[in-house]
Amino acid sequence: MKMNSPRSLRAFVFGMALSMGWSASLFATTNVWDASSGLLPDQIPAPYVKFDTAVANPVLAGGFLTLATTILDNDIFGYRQSSTNLSIPTTTVIEVVMRFVSGASQANSRGAAGIQLTVPGATTALWFETDTIFLAGPGLSRGPSVGLDTDGAFHTYRLEISGDMVGSPVNVFYDDGAVPVLTTTLVASGATEAELTWGDLTGIAGGASQWKRFQHNASAVPLLTIVRTPPGQATISWAPATPGFGLQENLNLSAATWSNSLSGTTNPITVPATLPAKFYRLYQP
Repeated sequence: MKMNSPRSLRAFVFGMALSMGWSASLFATTNVWDASSGLLPDQIPAPYVKFDTAVANPVLAGGFLTLATTILDNDIFGYRQSSTNLSIPTTTVIEVVMRFVSGASQANSRGAAGIQLTVPGATTALWFETDTIFLAGPGLSRGPSVGLDTDGAFHTYRLEISGDMVGSPVNVFYDDGAVPVLTTTLVASGATEAELTWGDLTGIAGGASQWKRFQHNASAVPLLTIVRTPPGQATISWAPATPGFGLQENLNLSAATWSNSLSGTTNPITVPATLPAKFYRLYQP
């Protein structure tokens, strides 16, 4: 089963019932980076933060992103989202299309490319080797592994993490298969906040990997708040101030067409709290 396509609507509707302050619940939605966009992962509207000690720069060409590191230089290179950028849902789904080109590691518990999800107190990691993938075990030891093609072509890897505590099930699917090829559970971690990282995550391994697509359903949507600010006005704001979100408005919830507010991406803004009633939503193209 594939993850749903990203939605343009990233936050829902809020009416101007301004007798009191009102705010929306923070919820998770899909974040997608695709090499075909021509953007690096740290350039998309809900960007990743790049971490980089590698000599070689990332190369975005041919429809994929190439990351290259070496063991001798203790290199790491990858992308990270954490804390306010994430909202962990009941089941976290991470799907990636990538090819492991080559690599070596000084420890059998790490690979030259990997994906790691950490939540407060627990973590899991999927590591890539030549024709093998494996999951992290307790203490980030080497956990379950399976032999399959990783370097002959691009493949789709899908992680499903059902829960956010030690012992929560972790399943890995390969090329849209219906049955997981690896199964484990979240293991204990000293982490105090959520974090999702991918790329070359360790200095004791190095190599090259190519990435076409990375998506997950744990992206935090900004919290939209409307507060009365007398006389006759209201302040609309949202946090975090994630790039790419703008305000839209409508006089009728049942109408299919919404208009871009004149304020655009300005945050916060002050609007009249007068009739007719008006509804607002956050929008990200």
